[in-house]
Amino acid sequence: MIREAKEELDIDIDPSDLNLLHISHRISIGRVYFDTYLKAAKYSGELKNNEPDKCSEIVFKQISDCNPDDFDIQVLEKIAQ
Repeated sequence: MIREAKEELDIDIDPSDLNLLHISHRISIGRVYFDTYLKAAKYSGELKNNEPDKCSEIVFKQISDCNPDDFDIQVLEKIAQ
């Protein structure tokens, strides 16, 4: 997460500021995934979209404003309980 946050958002995260929230297992068309959900207690730097060719914008939304059928939203709802 630290490397991806720097690469994609241009922010720095200290490993001691990361907390594991959830690990889920899923199978999709012959592939097995283990999705890891981490929360950064804090970070430094200004959020910047470093990959505009892959991501059109960075937005913060309430879970209730997202598609309820999306797998990640279902996991986030369970984490929030």
